[in-house]
Amino acid sequence: MKNVILTHSTSAGGTIRQLFRKIRPDWQTRVIASYDDYSHGPLPSSGTSHDFFVERQEFWKSLNLYDVDIIHEFDLSDEQISLVKEIKSAKQAEIWIANSVQDIFYTVVILHLLKLDGVDTSGITVRNFSGHQVKWGLGTIRVEEFEPLYKNSEAAPFDAKLYSGAWNAISQSSGGAIKSVIQGQDPSTPMAPAL
Repeated sequence: MKNVILTHSTSAGGTIRQLFRKIRPDWQTRVIASYDDYSHGPLPSSGTSHDFFVERQEFWKSLNLYDVDIIHEFDLSDEQISLVKEIKSAKQAEIWIANSVQDIFYTVVILHLLKLDGVDTSGITVRNFSGHQVKWGLGTIRVEEFEPLYKNSEAAPFDAKLYSGAWNAISQSSGGAIKSVIQGQDPSTPMAPAL
């Protein structure tokens, strides 16, 4: 079975690959990690996914960062094209996240970009890992720790209305729109504190 897993954490990507080599060697599993932190800076609200990534690269270039070369090492438009192709050919696709601001924003943005590129996102599920083991994110977990977490977790269909509403609010950069989304949901959900 062809399985695609998306994660915000590049360091978690290798661990997830090791996990699937161990527990499901019969699956063809592709893990694709992000090269951008969508919880920082503006999120372009119009245009194509290519336009989005061009604007994001301009944002990172405008900052005086120590590791700026690392950020521009990858062509994010090419990465997106590859991602779309992988998801369209996969039997199942999951987004793996912890309850961190970065992971929530990553999920909101990646679902928006996939829709821009004509991907039917209704079949994509979200596997949300919570608890003290993941309080610092998925990138801090060793493969031995991931196995029981994975077996005790469940991939669930995402709430399309919630994620779409969150995208509309954060892309407007409007405090009022964000407050409205927060007020419309249970404050204990991961989306509320992230917003």
